[in-house]
Amino acid sequence: MDAEIGVFDTQVTVLLGSSKMNCSMAQSFTVSGNFNFVSELGLICSQSRYWNYYEPNRQPGHDCAAMSFDCYYDRCWMALQLSPLLAHQSSGLEHNFFISFLPTSFLDQKEVQRREELQEAMHMIRSFVVGMEPFYVDKDDFQILAVAQNISEEMRYYSKKNEELQKEIDILTRNLNDGWVLYSRAIYFFSLELRTWMDSKKKCEKEGAHLISMETREEQYFINKEVKHRKMIFWIGVFKNKGNKWSWLSGMEAAVHYWNYYEPSYKENHNCGAMTFDCYYENCWNALDCDLQKQYICKKGPDDAWL
Repeated sequence: MDAEIGVFDTQVTVLLGSSKMNCSMAQSFTVSGNFNFVSELGLICSQSRYWNYYEPNRQPGHDCAAMSFDCYYDRCWMALQLSPLLAHQSSGLEHNFFISFLPTSFLDQKEVQRREELQEAMHMIRSFVVGMEPFYVDKDDFQILAVAQNISEEMRYYSKKNEELQKEIDILTRNLNDGWVLYSRAIYFFSLELRTWMDSKKKCEKEGAHLISMETREEQYFINKEVKHRKMIFWIGVFKNKGNKWSWLSGMEAAVHYWNYYEPSYKENHNCGAMTFDCYYENCWNALDCDLQKQYICKKGPDDAWL
């Protein structure tokens, strides 16, 4: 585009363009009076890693950013005088680079307002980042934005985890309102309906739980108390496996057990465990026919989202 000539403000917007010499990057910059090169959006970029060797130089009048094909590795930026840039702009294809520019005095009011708003937003972001970690007080705007992006990603992560936890809290609250009983770090459901042992197992799994297994003596005594209070017989998650040993649904052998007097029964098909309210001291397990219709106890342990 043709250069526009006029009275310049203290800042000049400079556009780095592609040239015939494979300068493929394009960026926009302005320069302010304190020798900080800043982007078109007002972001300080004087600490950028794309400056060429010994650049930006501090020669008087070298206030505009340009891009050369003669780079130090991938660092191609140069600081040049404004007047030579005019010449390069008019015949850019014959030189290492070409640059077009537009004085800020020609910017319309909306563009000026937009840049002011962006600079104000940048100031707020910087204040937030530095307030959290004073180490970044001297960092340039691009580094501040990178830190802000990392913080934003962390906040999104924890926001997502919070939503997952809230869903679990809602489910837990709904379960407690539906008759589930809280003990230690788990909740328990004592059914009113009657089902076979296998149907009871499937029903618990449908609720995101499992047919109960007792892991400690204290938990066993808690279940004993609840069953005695209800005066009913409930299926539990212990059964006789193919090796003719009593196991939990997890596959672990029921090494610690609480069989009632004369139990477990060795009658045919008495391969599923239940709990009765009529106990021998605190030993309340009975072996029953798995096809009998009994109530059942579901147990739901802590979800990962709870922890």
